[in-house]
Amino acid sequence: MSLRLRSTRDGSRDWRYYYKKGCQFFNKGQYSEAQRAFSSSLKQSGDQLDTWINKAVALYFLCKFTDALKTLEKCITLFPKSGLAYFYKGCIAESLGKRDEALVSYDKGLELLPDNSSLLNNKGLLFYHNHQYEEAIACFTQAVSKDKEFRDAWNNKGCALQEIGELQEALFCFERALEIDANFTPAW
Repeated sequence: MSLRLRSTRDGSRDWRYYYKKGCQFFNKGQYSEAQRAFSSSLKQSGDQLDTWINKAVALYFLCKFTDALKTLEKCITLFPKSGLAYFYKGCIAESLGKRDEALVSYDKGLELLPDNSSLLNNKGLLFYHNHQYEEAIACFTQAVSKDKEFRDAWNNKGCALQEIGELQEALFCFERALEIDANFTPAW
């Protein structure tokens, strides 16, 4: 599928058109088209944070992890104060098995967004997958203290507690996740 150019009053190409098309493609699961549209938008106006992040996420869904990581590194060069860019960089670095880089990214994201429960949850999952359960529990505890309705963080905390034999506390966390969402099957 090709993109049609839309012109502004002065005849120049409009980056917003490509951005909107990219979002439409993305929402339909058409990640290749979305990535191309976001790239076209960035050619017109490379100073759009959301466009850089959306392009990286589209590349991630296409399993082009290295390209996604490079895109986020460029984004961070342009927007060094974007905690969200560090969040996604951490996710993608983790997908590439770069756990140390992921941890650094999550920590930098948390410096910029200290109340972001998703950053805390993902940092906790990084520790959990590395069998560092105490560190994971600390992250999940912080995540649920910032967002009491964060079902996944409650469940993840329960899993980590279960790993260290704290079954009563784990059960409480699983029950809490189910109170939030009775259909959340991982907590069963």
